[in-house]
Amino acid sequence: MSTNPTDSPLDLYNISLLLNYERASTDPRFIHARLRHVVDASTPLSTPVAAIVLAPQWIVSTGEKDGFIFEIDTSASGPDLPSNMLPSPVPAALNRLTPKQLESIYWQTRDHDGCYQSIALLQHFFDLYPIDVSLRVRTCGGKDFITPAFTRVILELKLIRPKRTTITYFGDAGRGLGGRSTFALESLDAFYKRMATVALSADTKNPKITPRMRPAPDDVDAWLKTAAKRA
Repeated sequence: MSTNPTDSPLDLYNISLLLNYERASTDPRFIHARLRHVVDASTPLSTPVAAIVLAPQWIVSTGEKDGFIFEIDTSASGPDLPSNMLPSPVPAALNRLTPKQLESIYWQTRDHDGCYQSIALLQHFFDLYPIDVSLRVRTCGGKDFITPAFTRVILELKLIRPKRTTITYFGDAGRGLGGRSTFALESLDAFYKRMATVALSADTKNPKITPRMRPAPDDVDAWLKTAAKRA
């Protein structure tokens, strides 16, 4: 790590891709979890019975919904990726899933609470560097600028009438500008256009601004610090 702020700055885009990979592939909730069952609103979540007991929201929710049942493979090793998420042999009902669909399911499940985890992970990553380290921010429009990495705040906007309890943007439209990746910095106009697909609007007049994310539980915080060091 460099202590000279005039050296090559950290690149936010590259950092985000690395941190997203480390967070998703080592998520303690899904260590060696293999996908066994996929259902939607038209399909009853019938097996196993425990899934219904532990997830009553599935029964009471009458809107759009997706359900995924995973089983831990105790013999597996290595990072967990979309390419190894299916068990062997592959259940007949899951043979229809394309690699792109598997990737969407992979992010859809791991992105629960992902916004808070990602911010905490970014904080831990920057904590590994000197306070005067600089950061390059590249935008979708092709422009970029350099800023001190420690000059930042967290901005939270409350969604008005969200269409789902957990909202994330999946599929081709969720891959950023041009479908190149799962991370992109975009204009406010593009942000509001995306927002209209998942909620009525966002409350931009009453944002919550904080300098730093509150500490996570000790076990989660230890995992995030380890992921930051690997990145």
